[in-house]
Amino acid sequence: VDRAAIDTACRGFVGTIGSGWLSDRFDNRLLLAVYYALRGASLVWLPFSDFSVYALTLWAIFFGLDFVATVPPTVRLAGQAFGPKMGPVVFGWIFAAHQVGASVAAYGSGASRDILATYMPAFIIAGTACFLAAALFAPWIAPHNPFDLRTLNLLDALAPPAWIEGGKAQYLLGTDDQGRDVLSPTMFGARISLLVG
Repeated sequence: VDRAAIDTACRGFVGTIGSGWLSDRFDNRLLLAVYYALRGASLVWLPFSDFSVYALTLWAIFFGLDFVATVPPTVRLAGQAFGPKMGPVVFGWIFAAHQVGASVAAYGSGASRDILATYMPAFIIAGTACFLAAALFAPWIAPHNPFDLRTLNLLDALAPPAWIEGGKAQYLLGTDDQGRDVLSPTMFGARISLLVG
């Protein structure tokens, strides 16, 4: 049995429990945006690593923590949007679509390996798809609307990122001098950049 696979599965379990805890305390749209961005970063980083035991273990820990962490916020958002009766049904369809996407990705990765003798394009495409998802769905998953001036509060100006002392959970990357969230305009800006070219 592959130790990295076991480690990834165990970290996935821990990641799901931790994500459930976070889902009860933070904006679930923000959590999903962060999870997919981090997943994309890990997928893009892996083929450029040296594939040493250290690098693969580090990747397995990180990817394992993030792997199924998207489930609790997705369940909660489906319940909030569609109610307690239809929310689980919608989540079931989301899960089914996810499995179809995973099978297409697995097939595409295998085809890439057969044709190009490398998995590199598959990793780059998968990582880029995660970034694209965060950008294209910005209006639905961004924690704040950067175009709504009513949401600005000058008292929140120059807040540090959430993980630094004095940071606020609702402003993951902090705020600018006008009290605007930094993450949301970044997501919207990426979306506009993708649409422009």
